[in-house]
Parts: sequence; structure tokens; C-alpha cells
Amino acid sequence: MSGSYLFGAELGGDSDSNGNPFEKAADLQPGIHLHFRLPRALTHGSQSGAEKISFPPIPNRWLVQRYGGSGAANGKLSGKAWFIRSDGQPADPASAITWPTFHKDKAAEFQKIGACTEVTGTLAEQDEAALVTITAIGPGDPAFSAYYPACRGVLGFHDPVTGIPKGSRLSYLVTGWYADPEDDPLARLLAEFRANNSMPPGDLTPEQQDKYFTELQRWAKEQAWSITEIKPPTSPARLLCHGLVRGITWQGPTHNYMQSEEGAASSQPAVFPANPDNHTKAYKLAVGNTAAEAVAALLVPGAVDQDLLTALQGDLLSQSVTAAELQHELHERRFNGVQGGSIFLIRPEPDLPDTNQTTGPPKAAGTNPIPAGLRKLLRELNARQQRCDDLSRRVEDLRWQVYALWYLWTNELRGRGVSARSNELDKQISVAKKALATEQTAWHRARKERDASERSLHDALGEQFKTQPDGTPTLDAGKRELKYRLASVPAPPFQRPGDPAIALQGPAMARLKTWSSTDNKLACRISGQEVTGIVLAIPSGSIATVTAEQLFADLFPQPNTLPVPGGIHWSLFLEALLLDECNAATIAGLASRQHEKELSDTVRALQNPGSTAAQQKPATDPNSLIGRLPDQSFPIKWDGNPWIPLFLVWEVSWQSAYASPTASDDALPQDLLSSRWHLVDNAGGDLMLKDEGPYPAGSAGEASYQGYAILTPSTANNLVQRLEALDKSHPLVNILKNQRVLAQSLDGFNDALLLQQPGIQLPPLDYDKWLDSAGQSYELASVDAAINDGFDERRDTFRTAPRVADGPFLPIRAGRLEIKRLSSSTLSARR
Repeated sequence: MSGSYLFGAELGGDSDSNGNPFEKAADLQPGIHLHFRLPRALTHGSQSGAEKISFPPIPNRWLVQRYGGSGAANGKLSGKAWFIRSDGQPADPASAITWPTFHKDKAAEFQKIGACTEVTGTLAEQDEAALVTITAIGPGDPAFSAYYPACRGVLGFHDPVTGIPKGSRLSYLVTGWYADPEDDPLARLLAEFRANNSMPPGDLTPEQQDKYFTELQRWAKEQAWSITEIKPPTSPARLLCHGLVRGITWQGPTHNYMQSEEGAASSQPAVFPANPDNHTKAYKLAVGNTAAEAVAALLVPGAVDQDLLTALQGDLLSQSVTAAELQHELHERRFNGVQGGSIFLIRPEPDLPDTNQTTGPPKAAGTNPIPAGLRKLLRELNARQQRCDDLSRRVEDLRWQVYALWYLWTNELRGRGVSARSNELDKQISVAKKALATEQTAWHRARKERDASERSLHDALGEQFKTQPDGTPTLDAGKRELKYRLASVPAPPFQRPGDPAIALQGPAMARLKTWSSTDNKLACRISGQEVTGIVLAIPSGSIATVTAEQLFADLFPQPNTLPVPGGIHWSLFLEALLLDECNAATIAGLASRQHEKELSDTVRALQNPGSTAAQQKPATDPNSLIGRLPDQSFPIKWDGNPWIPLFLVWEVSWQSAYASPTASDDALPQDLLSSRWHLVDNAGGDLMLKDEGPYPAGSAGEASYQGYAILTPSTANNLVQRLEALDKSHPLVNILKNQRVLAQSLDGFNDALLLQQPGIQLPPLDYDKWLDSAGQSYELASVDAAINDGFDERRDTFRTAPRVADGPFLPIRAGRLEIKRLSSSTLSARR
């Protein structure tokens, strides 16, 4: 709290030194860092109506088992294990993350979570309630589970690799589960199955097991998982996630693992060209008003072709459109709608068939006008609704203003203590709170008047009934049918410009040495399906079976001292040894020393049936595995540090086309727009500068802004799909598929012009009480009551906070943008 009022945003923050996005990513300690990737089903949220998006709990117990060569005699292996309690309090707070919990009626709590201990004896696996419920978004950060510095200690592990000599080959097996069955989705499924079928505790009957297994397969399909068609002997009741990375060659803490094993003298990966001048050749960059415009500008030259390519992405070419209409449509997509409130309408109810079968000419459309009395009541209702909407926006603005002033006041106290500025801000807070209370009272009064007007119109509509041509009432289920109904629709939205967007093409935009996105279902297994042995046909004619226990005894000189827990953890550990291609020769030798060489190829084909060698020469019966292979969609062999582009950290300069007010209470000139700009018909409705020469001397000085965005291929993927629908052989299809293009808006740029910054802020906490308690008390500040009392929806945080750093106030975005610096950030590293 003393360092930043932002949490869960390791790359975010204000533009001061503590929040510099280029410096914010925490440096990692030397060693090997493991980042646990969650199944896709655990990273997707759900929403019901207007409720907040909810995410499922994630596993909070993890076992990390390391094995490999460590310089032991005779080339034997050694092992080590660690137990992680994601919600536990660590012995070393420096290695943990801060988890905030906010309460309405008591002080907020800030605790460190992410406890890791070395396993030296029996593993404590008892069921227990979670201390905190952890989801994929952590304490509110969308990138929490995807970005290692944000979740290390919770969804990650650091091995300092002490005492391990250079050249050692290490592998890590990770298993994760839930401490509380209430959080385990599979345990909940079984509990709901029992409850829905009135089944008491205890073993299921064979018939009940068949029914449950059918339900289990249906449920797994919803999670994009697949389960074997073979019914297990018991009913699966708990979920266990496991992953493996093998073959990490440890070359010491100073080695550059982004390069090849030979070191810097060898050819560097294309992601980071050795010669900085090559960056201009390896990468392409384009900027646009939208991501679609940026991608179009990256791929094709010329304004006309770029417009057509942008229009294709927006599905604007599926119907006839003139050049002028196209420009206006493209212009409209450069803006984002902001809710404009509500409008009430009176809708005629549809007519039912004439039950009296009266003959006569049909009614002409529009011959049933709404009575004047109803139209008058409707106008009154909409006028009062508009008044409510206006006051609602003013109230929300004032709620943010109170929060923003408190934010600035607290930052001033935290930095320079009591000062003339802090005293002035304190006075402004009091003024803003009074203004908020006044507007809130007016808003509540306007809502009551609107509700009264709505009731009056409902009553009037309740006296309007349908009649048939002969004058008799129209009946619906014996009741007179109403002629009209009152409906509410969204009012036309306000528009504000979207943030500028950037598109990048180059080596660092592609995933390297890691898994690729796939739409395939995750293949799941059930306990008992682990690989426990390998059956090999000896060329002499006999059949040999090598079990995992035999291999383990041969690889480890002192197996009884190895800290491997029993049960499923032991089974998965033995399976990892059996499926390690580096152990192929050992397995073949255990089957037949005489035929070790030729059997080794067969073992490798069984271990990795998807490899090129196995495809060319697959293993044939009776050679086989005892058990079922784990999901083969994800590579587990380490081939260098992975690269997964996640963040784009940016720095831009902005030269405004007009001058910022010189003081906080100054206003922009009233004739600023008309004196400097004019509408141009062929520009799609854009305001264009009257003077296209250099900016006038009175324009604001150059300002610098920084921020970060999550890179995504969605814009480029959308363009690929639309191009393929027109012409699969289009040359841009090959470029987009093979030369990865990522795009994203410069999130926060428009806010920066308004002296605001997006991010995740803490609720308003009392700084004085925190200071007096030496950093132990986190109680809500008095402004929280002003912001939230009397409102249906609490505002614990806002989308933006005020920028503390000085800068020009530029409410009209008109000027020249220049990209100064870009940094691509992977899941765990920065470049």
C-alpha cells in the first residue's frame, strides 16, 4: 500500500518511477521457474443476466517433483519434492503475492499467500477449507493466471537449483488438486448427482455407476474434455491436474537461456536479432484508429486498399455500399458507444384472430393511432426519464470526483505530508461531497416522480382494451385483452473515440518452444489408467515386460530415501520415468541386454507415437504400453525458454493541435472547434484542421505517455477467415498464418489525455489510520460512505484513477502521435 494504490497490475501504474511499465515487471531470481497452466475450463467465467462475471475456483494444492542427474555416482538419478499451498501464508513474504480482502463494515485485510515447503516425509493431503478462494483472475486481474510475476507462489514455483552442477538434465512433474471438496467441480458433480437422485452416502450400485458415468461424460463434454468410453470400476470423485516438463539442461545461473546451448557465439533466435539494426527488417509496425485499421495498414499500402481491407474485417462489403457510405461506416467504428439512458415506448399488442368471423375489408396499416391522452402521458414519462438519466450521469461523475480528489489527497499526504496542496484538496473533497449529496437527493426525487409517471401511464393503458370489428371485446383465455403495452428500450448512446490501435508483425509475435492454441478436447484419464509398464517383443521370440518399479530401482541408487509421496503421485512419477525418451535405452536393456539397441527404437515409438520417427516406423503388436498415454496435445520436452507474447508495453509522444488550459480552473476557448477545424464531407464525418501546415505556436508542448495492452491475434484471425471465404489462395492468408500478426489498442491513451489512468484501484482506505497504526490498519475512509451510502450498487473501485504526474489536459484528441518505445512481454519475461 505504501508503494502504490494499484494491485494485481505488475505492468501498470502511474507514470512516476514506481509505476513505469518498462520497469514494473519484477525481476526473477536465478534458477528455474515453473508456471502452471490451467485447463481452459477453469479460466472461463460465466454470467447470468446483469450479475457480475464469476469464475470457478482453481486448484490450491500443488506437488512439484524434480528428478534428474545431479552428479551422483554411476550416472544415477536423484530427486526432490516441494509442496505448495496456494492459499497458505509463506515463511518468506518476499516470495509471495499480496491478496486483499475488502469488507464493508470492518477493516480490509491484506495477507501474503503462496506457501512452499520441501517434502521430507509424509505429505499432508487432508481436506480443509480454503483460506481464500482463488480463481483465474486472482484478486481482480484478468492476466493473473497468465502472467507469472502476478501469480508466482500461487500458480508457479521457483527452484534455485542449488547444489546442482552444470550440464545436469532436470525434469519436473507437477500435480494439482483442491484442498476443499466444495471447490472441486468433480466432487460437486458427484454430490449433486447423489442429491438429485436421492442417493445416500456410500458406494454406488452398478446401475448407479452406469448412470453417473453417463452424467460424467456429459459434464466433461461441456468442459471441452473427453473421457474414455470404458466405464471405470469406481466412480471418479476428485479432480487432479498434472503436467510435466522434462529435459531442462541446467547451465548455471548466468547462462543466457534465450540462446542456443552453445552460447552467445552461436546464431541467436530470430525473436531477438543479434544486430539491433536488423529489428527494422524483422519487424513491421502500423497504427490505426482501430485494430482493424492498424492490421490493414500493416498489410497493404494506399488509403483505398486499406479502407477496403478494414471494411472486409467489419463485414461492410456483404451488401451494396457507396464510397461515401463506406467512409461514414468506417468513421462510426472509430468510436465506442456509451450508454445514453432509456426511452419508453407504447407498443400495440398483436391482434388475435377474429373469433366472431366478422366479414369486412381488412384494416390498413397505421389506422390505429395511439390516443392523444396516452401520447401526452408518454411524453411526460420520457421527460422525467431523461431527467433521471441526466442526474444519474452527474451523480456517477461526482462519485468519481470524490474518489479522485481523495486519491490525489492521499498521494499528496503519502509523498510530502501535510502541505498547502493537501489542505486545498481536503477543501475540494468537502465541496465535492456536498455537491454529490445535493445531486443524489435530486436524483432520488426525480426517480420517484418518474415512477409515479410510469404508474399513471400503466393505469391508463390498463383501460385500453381490444375490440373485434363488431365492437365486442377481444378475449384471451376469458379475459379482456389489452390494446397496448409499455416497453423500455436503450436511448441512443453517446459516442467517444476508441483508443488508437497498433499492429505488429515479426518473430516475437509468434509462440516459440511452447504449446499452441488448439480447439481439441483435453483428453482426461481416470485413476488406474496410468502407464505402469512396457511390453516388448524380443527379436529372439520371447515377450518381456518392464515395469515402472523395475526402472525406478535401476535409475535411483537409494530409492528408499527419495521423497515421493504414495498413491496417485507415486503412479504419475513412475509413469514419467517410463515415458522419458532418455530412459529408452535403459528400458530396452532391462528387457534384453543383447537387443538393447533395436529395442530402444521400439520403446521411443511407444513413448512418443506422434514423433516423426514413430510415424515412419510405428511400434507393432505385441509391443505396447500397459496403461493409457496422457494427453499428447502439449509438448513436455524442454527445448529452450518458451516465448509466449502476452503484453505490449508502449511509450508514445503526443503533440497536441491546440494548447492545454494554463491553469486548472481555466477553460478552453469557446470558439476552439470552429476556429481550428471544419467538417469535410469526403472524410466520413471527420473534423479536419483548417491549417494543414505546421501546428500553431500556441499548441501544447510534446507530452509522453506509457501503458500496456494484452496482445491478441483475434483481429488478424478474423481477417484470415474472411479472406479465405473469398479466396483461399489469397497471398495475405499465407502472410497472416505464417508471419504472426498481433494487434491491440493502446489502452489508456485517451484517459491519459484527460489526466486519468486505467487500472485496478483499492477502495478508499483511511491513510491517517494506516499511518498511525504503522501500516497495520486498513479501514475504509469516510469518503466511502459519501460514494456508496444510498446507492443500489457499490463503487469499491472505478475504471480509472487520476494521474498523479503533471501533464496537459486535452479533452479533444487532435494532434500527432509518435511511437517512441515498444516492449513485448511474455508470460514470465520481458524484451
